[in-house]
Amino acid sequence: MSIFDRQGQGASIDVVGIFDSSFRQRFVNARPINASVKETSKFMEHPLEDGGTIVDHKIIDPVEIEFSLVLKPKDYHNTYQLLRRAWLGKELFSVQTRTGTYNNMAFVSIPHDETVDMFGTVAVALSMREVRYVKATFETLPAGSTKDPKDVDTKNRGNQPTTTATPAQEKKKTSVIAEFFK
Repeated sequence: MSIFDRQGQGASIDVVGIFDSSFRQRFVNARPINASVKETSKFMEHPLEDGGTIVDHKIIDPVEIEFSLVLKPKDYHNTYQLLRRAWLGKELFSVQTRTGTYNNMAFVSIPHDETVDMFGTVAVALSMREVRYVKATFETLPAGSTKDPKDVDTKNRGNQPTTTATPAQEKKKTSVIAEFFK
């Protein structure tokens, strides 16, 4: 979004902008008309026996921002290609709005409208979402590290020879199956 200077000279200062990791403004020929910032959360609710619910904590969802952009007519093709490359790529951006700066934002979608009414330009409905990377760590536990001996793996006894069933065991197996189908 841009605002005009106080003298009405037409110079603009960007209030809403998309910035790279060095905080240089990107996509300067894509003029935001509006920005909708969604900061939401979820409450973890659990049912109680009396029919009520209890909330024990809250999870903060990733921030989502939707822009309505108009690409400048003289350079809309190149600007759209820059937006598309950013959407296809892995680069994360910072988004500055009037209320704050949102870091680690990635492109989610870049749908656009091409109509005769736009007078030689394109309107883009850009969606971005905050990305939170988590590095998983794995550790192996040393053998016998559990406190309860029942939790320790069974001993490796190697290969055990098989034995054939006795006539009494065979008769018992047959009678169990026969009882099942009666």
